[in-house]
Amino acid sequence: MFGDLVSHEGYDYSTVQIGDQCWFAENCRYLPEASDFNTGSETVPYYYVYGYEGTDVVAAKATDNYETYGVLYNWPAVMTEGICPSDWHIPSDDEWTQLTAFLAE
Repeated sequence: MFGDLVSHEGYDYSTVQIGDQCWFAENCRYLPEASDFNTGSETVPYYYVYGYEGTDVVAAKATDNYETYGVLYNWPAVMTEGICPSDWHIPSDDEWTQLTAFLAE
């Protein structure tokens, strides 16, 4: 699994091994809708492309920032079904702790 490409929503993600863990080597590009970068919510999912202030998904995906950085998510968006490929998940606090501990060595 380490180093393999993972396909999701029409994009192939590179993976990387860090310690004993396998991580995406880049941010997710899952963008079911585009949210204006100047808006936010603690209860409604928002999907941002850095610096993009519109709501058109096609236009958001055409930006250099989408290509370079992928998509930014608020917490409700992170928790939506379909954000991760099958057999993948958002890292838990313990997984983040393991990652940071490994990198601090």
